[in-house]
Order: sequence, then structure tokens, then C-alpha cells
Amino acid sequence: NAAFRRARGVSNGAWLPRALVVLTVAASLLTKFVPALAELFALVKITGMGGDFLTGEPWRLVTVALVHGGIDPSWQSWALHLGFNAVALDIAAQLVFRLYGARRLALYYLFGLVGASLASAIWFPYGYSVGASGGVFALFGVAFAAEWAHRPLVERGVREALGRISGLLLVNILIGFGVGFVGGGIDNAAHIGGLVSGLVLGVLLVPTGPGVRESQNRRVEIILK
Repeated sequence: NAAFRRARGVSNGAWLPRALVVLTVAASLLTKFVPALAELFALVKITGMGGDFLTGEPWRLVTVALVHGGIDPSWQSWALHLGFNAVALDIAAQLVFRLYGARRLALYYLFGLVGASLASAIWFPYGYSVGASGGVFALFGVAFAAEWAHRPLVERGVREALGRISGLLLVNILIGFGVGFVGGGIDNAAHIGGLVSGLVLGVLLVPTGPGVRESQNRRVEIILK
């Protein structure tokens, strides 16, 4: 039960960050073998019949995270795209879980995916996009904004982790601009849309996750001693 898990130092919902990664990998593998499913899940901005995906096929705003490498991609492009996103999702989800807990992690990830997809649709209104990176950038945005706006509540481990990866995120965005300039396929609009969505959430919402509670408990113990 919950009390037993807390006594063992295991937070409720601690399984969710890794479950998001497993779901993403499993679904992406399925869409690799079934291109028709990839076509159903990918973020198609304008359909072939001239319809708007937002009113006709709104699930694509979220299921875009379950497709990687493109529609029927090569194994190399699929594995490279999915590998980078899976590692980044694991890190970002763990950070947001420590700050906000499992329920908010799930909600913020979904919110970030929608924000990233809408930004992508506005910036590139035709064609399609795939990948979980928009939601990943949203989670990193949540963590960075929380560290800035609610710093006293953020445990030292989270602050140190964010310091190590901040440069990598900036480089990723800059590379996206450069590749897009020469005609590449990186959807930087989704990255920025997700990041901005996460920043807004992190600034407005106070962290209440297990890492925050444990950090507060440690400070109380130090004071009592």
C-alpha cells in the first residue's frame, strides 16, 4: 500500500517515467512494422482531402509521440530518432516526477505534446511530423522554469542535473535552426512550442512532488538537530 511504499522510500507513481519510455518504444516499434498505423498516428497538418487535422483528427496532436523516423523509415533513421528521444524522455520525465509527482507529469506531458503539435502546425501547415521531442522539450521547460521560479523548493540534485543538460538543449535548438535552414527535417517549431508550453507551466505551478517533500523534510531534520 501507499504507506508501505513511503516507508521503503518509494514514491507513489515512481514507475510512470519509465513506463512512458516503454510505451513510446513499444508503440514506435509497432508503427515501424505497420506503416498504416504510423500514417494514422503521425501529425498530418492538412489531409489529402483538404480537411483540417485539428477538427477532423485531433488525436494526432498526441499520438505523434508514438511514431519515429517517419512513415515507413529505414531502420537506421528510426533507431536514431527513437534512441535520442527515449533517452531524453527518461531524463526529463524523472526530473518532472521529482518536482510534481506522477499525475502532474502525465498531464504536463500531454499538454506539452499538444502545445508542440499546434506550434508545428502553425509554423509548417503542410506535410507531417513525427516524434516525442515536443513533449520532451515541454518537460524540460517545466523543470527549468520551476528551478528558476521556485528555486527554494527544488532539491539540489535536480538543480545540478538541469545545469548539466541546459547547454545540450540550447545546442539542439540551434542545430534545428541550422538544419532547417539548409533544408533538413528537424521540426524546431515543435521543440520551441513544447519548451514554451513547459516554461509557462513551470512558472505558474508550484512543485509539490516527492523530491520537494523529501528536501523539505531534510531541512526540518537539520533544524531540529
